[in-house]
Amino acid sequence: MIERHLEIDSTPDPASEDDIDAWADTIAEAITGILADAKPPIIVSHSDNADTIDAVLILAWRQHLWLVHTHSAMRSHDSILAIGSGRDIALGSLHTAARAGLADLGHEDAVSEAISLACMYDPGCGVDGRGPILHSTKVDAA
Repeated sequence: MIERHLEIDSTPDPASEDDIDAWADTIAEAITGILADAKPPIIVSHSDNADTIDAVLILAWRQHLWLVHTHSAMRSHDSILAIGSGRDIALGSLHTAARAGLADLGHEDAVSEAISLACMYDPGCGVDGRGPILHSTKVDAA
């Protein structure tokens, strides 16, 4: 269990892509520190390579998405990301949903529909008639 919490004092200027990406890198650096301090640590060593995060994380802020790596965040080039064992199917479904106009449903409904469509092709998905369980946090802009 990770008991240390990351507190964010400020957010970047939404008009500056450079500031936003620098902020995301700062958050990734803080996450790396938290995972290194976890008991047990969520950082693994590879023979000749540097230590890496033993997890896959997505960072989202406003309309921006990043894949969190050890000490850095990599922006999604098309604002679509997926992680987990069904990643390829989910990415295909999300891209299809975006092209088909499902994004007009609203973010949460579009993601729910894309996940439901992707799960139709994965027998281990476990999504039933109730649909996928989605967890997200929303922060109102001040």
